[in-house]
Amino acid sequence: MSSLWLVDIESPLLTEAALARIDDEAGPDRLAWNTFQTLALWDPDVWVPRFVEVACGEGSPFEALEWSGSSVRPWGASLAHPGAADVVIDGPEALIMAVATMDPDPPVDVLRAAALESLGHTVGPDHQVGFVIVVPPGTPDLGPWLEVAAEDQREQAGLVELIPGSSGWLTWRDLAELALDLAEESDELRGEAVHRLVSQVQTRFPDAEL
Repeated sequence: MSSLWLVDIESPLLTEAALARIDDEAGPDRLAWNTFQTLALWDPDVWVPRFVEVACGEGSPFEALEWSGSSVRPWGASLAHPGAADVVIDGPEALIMAVATMDPDPPVDVLRAAALESLGHTVGPDHQVGFVIVVPPGTPDLGPWLEVAAEDQREQAGLVELIPGSSGWLTWRDLAELALDLAEESDELRGEAVHRLVSQVQTRFPDAEL
């Protein structure tokens, strides 16, 4: 069944603890793993700028940065928040913290604060950091909430500071469409992974037309 499929099933990142999270059918971890590990089959310099553009809008300072050679690490920041999974995209010039959820009404301020607190243990204060939240299709515009969260964050000492214009949001459907775009000119192995990913997204979100 597509709902049980795991890409890169031999990865050492799939520890016993990670598999326990993935086995939670209500949580975002299985889909987060499959989505970002599928995207990671391509050079990050190919897909990360597009990912940033969709999430943050045109003109984000992260679009023009170097992303080739970036690592993609699910649970890389050990985010301590129920119902959310983190994925750290760590590039040579900047880092993006993606927080994935199945909540159609996510607590943006809480997730953002938790993400920055988690990152505070792993990156220095001068590191360029962005924040992206992944939500179900049909979620209302999170832009205003991200702006409020940014204002609140400036008043909180001890948290990693986000680069202006580097916060955004997108849906699981958006990520599946990004993968489909990449698969248009791809080898059979990567194309099959994208096909399985799209099937899984449609299973989780039947109203998402892809």
